[in-house]
Amino acid sequence: MRIAEVATRMVKEAACQAFYQADRVGLAPRRRRLPVLCYHRVNPGGPDYLSYDQRLRVSPATFEAQLAYLKKRYTPISFADLVRWQRGESPLPRNPVVITFDDGYRDFFQHAHPLLRRMGIPATLFVVNSYIDSQPKPWWEEVALVFEKTREPALSLKDVGLGQGILAIGDSRAAACHAVINAMTAISQDARDEAVGRLATCLGVSLDASPPQPVFLSWQELATMAEVGLEVGLHGRSHALLDRVGPLQAEAEIGQGKAELEERLGRKVVAFACPVQVAPNATARDSLHRSGFAVVCTTPGLNRLPSLDLYDIHRLLVYEEPLPIFAARVAGLLFRPTHPTEGY
Repeated sequence: MRIAEVATRMVKEAACQAFYQADRVGLAPRRRRLPVLCYHRVNPGGPDYLSYDQRLRVSPATFEAQLAYLKKRYTPISFADLVRWQRGESPLPRNPVVITFDDGYRDFFQHAHPLLRRMGIPATLFVVNSYIDSQPKPWWEEVALVFEKTREPALSLKDVGLGQGILAIGDSRAAACHAVINAMTAISQDARDEAVGRLATCLGVSLDASPPQPVFLSWQELATMAEVGLEVGLHGRSHALLDRVGPLQAEAEIGQGKAELEERLGRKVVAFACPVQVAPNATARDSLHRSGFAVVCTTPGLNRLPSLDLYDIHRLLVYEEPLPIFAARVAGLLFRPTHPTEGY
């Protein structure tokens, strides 16, 4: 790491620590914002969970510490609370925050939901219908697994069908992994499945083994959590990107996905989160309106109060990081436009 990068990191950490200490005693300045946090996975990591992409995973201990901080310094609310506020039916509490999870991983049922219930904190889980009970292996986790295990120093992008050039691995293993994931997000599912296989072959890693336990939730597990108050939203019927869909696919992803989820759970679904945090095109937006969603989460970013568009809610991705940095992130002090595929 270069001297300038080290210095920048040290300054950032010092600034976050100063904010955190001031915030602990109520002296940190607050702006009128609504942070909506985007989590994906809470687990210890490793092969038992097929969890290798470090951008997506938070450890149970870190998650518990983050929840304790949020409960002390913010007021966690649900999207239903937000809808009631905008309709003028109830006031918005001081320092509101919304906690969301994407995709419907089973470790939410195992680790996150028990902590949320014990601490009395509401959250919204956005699920992909086709993932539930079908147990696909997440392609992004397979890519991350390949880069963790490979001993090859570089990758020819041409060999995996991702363009030209040589991608160095070595000390930039995480950066190389994320570059490949970002590139694969932009291609079709069939091309991506083929590229993942080529990647494993080129880098000398076997992907034959299945995870020892399911990666995604079952319908029964989801229904069990919904029955005790979990707010469930839709993340698409098959996780298709909504910036490139036509009328038929938009209806399948949104309208049919909503109807199926509501039938399975026996309750109304009011919130939708766009896959990969990519904004919907006009066709998808029309389908969202026709389907009756009250809230749509779109791109990464901050939400200012009181001017809030419930069809353009921005979220902040959450990482495994020290609590002072997390506190500054929630306050909006560290936000920067991210590549959309940092959230799947």
